[in-house]
Formats: sequence, C-alpha cells, structure tokens
Amino acid sequence: MTDEELIALAQEMVRTPSPTYEEGPLAELLVRELKGRLDEVWVDDVGNVLGILDGGAPGPTVLFNGHLDHVDPGDMPDPYSGAIVDGARFGVPGRVIYGRAAMDMKGALAAMVAAVDDLRRTGFAGRLLFTAVVQEEPAVGFGARAAVRHLLARGERPAVAVVGEATNGNVYLGHRGRLEFELTTLGRTAHASNPDRGVNAVYLMAEVIRALPTLPLPEHPVAGRCS
Repeated sequence: MTDEELIALAQEMVRTPSPTYEEGPLAELLVRELKGRLDEVWVDDVGNVLGILDGGAPGPTVLFNGHLDHVDPGDMPDPYSGAIVDGARFGVPGRVIYGRAAMDMKGALAAMVAAVDDLRRTGFAGRLLFTAVVQEEPAVGFGARAAVRHLLARGERPAVAVVGEATNGNVYLGHRGRLEFELTTLGRTAHASNPDRGVNAVYLMAEVIRALPTLPLPEHPVAGRCS
C-alpha cells in the first residue's frame, strides 16, 4: 500500500460514520479491505471484525487491536469530511486528516491494514491476529471480551498485542487499567412532613462522590496517578 492509498483509506473510514452501536458500515468497509490480505476474515456475532494471517513458519502470535466505534460528534463542524487540512489549527505540525475519529482511531485501523501489506511483502514467522472491535467507547469492554473469547475458542494465544490508540507516535508499554465497583447507599423512607424520621440515600451518595477526589490513589512512575 502506498502512502497515498493509506491516506485515501483513512479518509474513507472517517467518511463512514460509526458511532457506538452503529459500527456495521465501517465493519463492511474493513472486511472489504482485509479480504485477500488475510488468510481468514470474518465478522463475529457481536459485530467485531476478526482476521488471521499465518506467516508460514513457527514464531510468536501478534495481535493487532483497534475499535470501530467513535464518540458522538457533538457540535463538531462537518465531522465526517475527511478533508486534508493544515494541522496548525489543532496544534499539530503538517497536514492532517480532519474528522471525527481520524485520531481515535480510524487512522490506526488504516495503518494496521497497511502493516498487513508490509508483513505479507517482507515475510514473517508466526501468526497475526487482527481485531477491530465494537463498543469500545462506552468503556465496558463488550466487544473486546467477545473477540478474546472467540479467538481463545480457536486455540489462539497471542504473545503480544499492539493496540492502536493514539500516542503521538510514541510506544507505550503498559496501561493503568481500571477498577469497577458498585456502591449502594441505603436510606430510610419517611413522609415529607416528617423528614427527620428518614434517611436520604441521595444525600449519602453525594457525600461519597465528594469524598472520591480525596482518596489516596496509587501512582505509577510511568503511567502516572490513578484517576
């Protein structure tokens, strides 16, 4: 894939709206591009695009991961233009592709397709797993978990994963991760004429929310402080 073809593919992706839960059109576009490039490519039962390329010789399995969905464009002007513009207006040197998800993360998806071409041309030992998942933006991991489940069921065990989230071209080895928990505050009902006989659970939760910023969260020397 030439640089011009890579740019054109990224532009086409940006021009294909794919908000969370509506990733289908972009999935179809990606499948079109990957057919003939990968040994296998398919859309699983939740809408993820998955693919496999065998290098033909023993070696490690590498997983490429990206996501198909993007956040709501909000009041962004012409969010799906895909135009080439001067990056100075965004504090970025050079020319850039303008549009919702150009950075997060259709540019990376296009680059991964180009990387497949490079691997096929140069040859490699091992296997490549290609995963472009749905529903990343809600931060619940629904699509990613489904992709992992399907690949594990096929006996795939990647040694390393390359995640295409934007990093300004820097390689980041690690992630802060996340912790999910459910907290319930319990109140006691009372008639509005006698509020002192009750306990307002909403007020209790408000106290919890106010206390969250004061928690002594751990800090990593590279990844930084928990948020």
